[in-house]
Amino acid sequence: FTASWPVSSVVSIGSGLDSVQFMILTPLPGTALYDDLKAARRLLHTDWSKYDINHVVYKTAAIKPQHLQVETIKAMERFYSLGHFWRHMKSLDLFYAAFGLYSRRMVKKALKDIQDYAHYLNQ
Repeated sequence: FTASWPVSSVVSIGSGLDSVQFMILTPLPGTALYDDLKAARRLLHTDWSKYDINHVVYKTAAIKPQHLQVETIKAMERFYSLGHFWRHMKSLDLFYAAFGLYSRRMVKKALKDIQDYAHYLNQ
């Protein structure tokens, strides 16, 4: 949901969320964040394939990187629960019901795939 989208209204803002993507702050080269984290030696690696908003690539101040990694995926898993699916089915909103099932499947796959990376972060 993006507030102030050209078609947003008071009703649409208060109507709830149909979809969501949780993103991990990613320090991209050339940004002040990247420069600050590099200077503080908080970057975990420079495997650029992981600099994609889905992987933790730096040491965070308040939470262990592996915990942030797993909990971000679990937040999506909780959002795309079977309750999400049934809420849309009850209102006959078949697009978001199908989208929710698809998203749930993708989140389950991501959670499985991310386990190896979380293990790497734990080392």
